[in-house]
Amino acid sequence: MSTFTAGCTLAWTLLLAPQGGRPPPPPPPPPPAAEPAPAPAAKPAPAAAPGKPAATQPAEGEKKEAAKPESKPAPKKVSPEQAFETGVKAFNTGGYGKAAENFYVYLTTQEPNAPFYDWSEYYLGRSLRAAGMAHAGDEYLYNVAKARARPDLVPDALRGLEEDIRHGAYDEELLVRDLIAGSEFGDVPNDVKAFVQYWQGMVDLRDGREDWALLHFHKIPEGTRYTAMATHVMAVQALTKGKVDEAGEMFASILKDPHADLETVNEAHRSLARVLFEKKDYLGALKKYDDVKVPFLSEEEASIFLEKAWARYYLKDHRGALAILLSLDAPSYRRTYFPERWILEALIYKSLCHYAASKASAREFTRRYGDALKALRDQRTPLAHPTIRNAALQSPVAGRRLRQLKRLTTERDRLLDFKTSDVLKKHLLRVYDLKVKETGRLLEEDLEREARRVADELLDIEEQARLVDYEVGLEVFRRVPQAARRTRIPERDKPAPFGSREVHYLFDGEYWNDELHDYQVSIEDRCFAEGLFK
Repeated sequence: MSTFTAGCTLAWTLLLAPQGGRPPPPPPPPPPAAEPAPAPAAKPAPAAAPGKPAATQPAEGEKKEAAKPESKPAPKKVSPEQAFETGVKAFNTGGYGKAAENFYVYLTTQEPNAPFYDWSEYYLGRSLRAAGMAHAGDEYLYNVAKARARPDLVPDALRGLEEDIRHGAYDEELLVRDLIAGSEFGDVPNDVKAFVQYWQGMVDLRDGREDWALLHFHKIPEGTRYTAMATHVMAVQALTKGKVDEAGEMFASILKDPHADLETVNEAHRSLARVLFEKKDYLGALKKYDDVKVPFLSEEEASIFLEKAWARYYLKDHRGALAILLSLDAPSYRRTYFPERWILEALIYKSLCHYAASKASAREFTRRYGDALKALRDQRTPLAHPTIRNAALQSPVAGRRLRQLKRLTTERDRLLDFKTSDVLKKHLLRVYDLKVKETGRLLEEDLEREARRVADELLDIEEQARLVDYEVGLEVFRRVPQAARRTRIPERDKPAPFGSREVHYLFDGEYWNDELHDYQVSIEDRCFAEGLFK
């Protein structure tokens, strides 16, 4: 029988994303205005009819000016230097559309060794990011940081890229593996150095170069969030090698770091709870789980609930564990993928000698996932089934890729209302279309891998459900020796009010979702009453 598997796991994946290209050449100049056609010669005025005055003739030597067709003046040619200066002024006043237009004009009319070429890429990247198009801006900030032609611009360019990486929806292949891991940035400020050293160490660790990764982690300056992040990674590495005590000390040191961010602190609390669980300190694990701060009614909260239910089960607090499992039936958690909860519920009912309920819980897993299991036995592609696809989307790998795809589509829609030149807008639309298509392809690849993992997990849990069902069948016929029976009937909790099939509870100003953490289940222990082995 499998139990709750503790310990942090790191799920990293390598993204394949194309590198941003050079902007297209400038459009051809508008054709010159056509010369107006000569006016026709004036015809003599006809003779006046009787009774009508004669038409007035023009004086000798006086020419009648012919009406010329109106024509638009030719556009005033702007030099690249003037375009750059106009772009800077627009950027400083918040006119990011006009600023991006002028910087793009400079880039498409000048060579890379022009005086303001790097400045134009830098300002164009910042203009696009300020207008809400982070991916397009990152393409130009990447060029500034990669070329390093202007060392004074590199730190600010890297800070802009760091902001996107911290949000979790970014092009990892382009920004992390190609730029940061494949470049040396020399002498940069401590905050930028910490960012670079951390991600260079992460790339080395993912590629199996643990010694090199540790060298990068030890070079991270103190006083930044990356010190705690690197400590957490090293603690997880120690945990995977069985060094539980060493890992626990490293997790505890993160909680004392005043510069650690909330996400790292939460991961440290959760890792410490799992370490205590492995040491069979279930009560300490429950207290540590309470320190983890997660969004209310989120998938992360549901995951914490399930881990707390396992801890209560091993504490033999069966009523508390059932209450937690009951809370997972809330509408906010119904899309979460936790098939093992039915195994845990069956084990709890079996411990209380509620054999019919135990069999029902074990078979509930088959009822919920039987269609997906049948599709797997029919050798269908796992990703084709909606249940498996939804479970694959909840994995960290596919979830991050999905967030990146949603962000790209949102920024592309925002680009349609961006007030800038048609030439630049057309170029950016082409960039986003290509990136959306590539990210969608990579998402399908991630889902294929995660779907196979989910399929293997479902098959394994199905075997556990069958084993529980079989053990319950044997348990019914097993009796306890007379001398081992208890002699005192345990006191029962007060029964709930009768008269209705609905759930009754006293309303004290809270709603159902406010009481998810405080549910109590009243269930009797039938093992003594039936005289069965417990």
